[in-house]
Amino acid sequence: GVSPFVMSIIASICYLASAIGSKKQLAIHNHFRNKTLSFLLILILVSIFIVAITGILHINTTATLVIYTIGFACLYAAIGAYNEVKRYLANFAGKKILPKIYATKSIVENLGRVMIGTFGAYLFTLTDTANSMMIIGIMLAIITISVIGYMKPRVGLKPEKKNTHKIQTT
Repeated sequence: GVSPFVMSIIASICYLASAIGSKKQLAIHNHFRNKTLSFLLILILVSIFIVAITGILHINTTATLVIYTIGFACLYAAIGAYNEVKRYLANFAGKKILPKIYATKSIVENLGRVMIGTFGAYLFTLTDTANSMMIIGIMLAIITISVIGYMKPRVGLKPEKKNTHKIQTT
């Protein structure tokens, strides 16, 4: 078992990483431009897989704690940066459509959380945490690759290639 003191240190490191991710969001965006969300998703995926593989391998406790801390710190940093990116939605819509965008975003995010949480709870009845995390990671990888593939031709269009009719009617 891990002491509550060690767990609180790990949690503190994760929250610090989230704050750093939020603070560095602009630098991340400037470096990756239209690929920022893809970068953050891939960072989350890699973190999930590293933590899951570490759990499956059953290495010694100290090494596991270090790897878990690094993996979850990367995960929290990506989430911190992502939370800042979401604020830019207001730049792309007027006052009339913005509440609809935020409402739709919230509904989709929360439905996703419910589905993943329900599926994760079901997985825990079948297998252990590490295997459950690996299965969720694989599913997230498939979804991520699909979304990146779908969005690749749609993100970063030059103004002359944008379909203005679609923009005005949506």
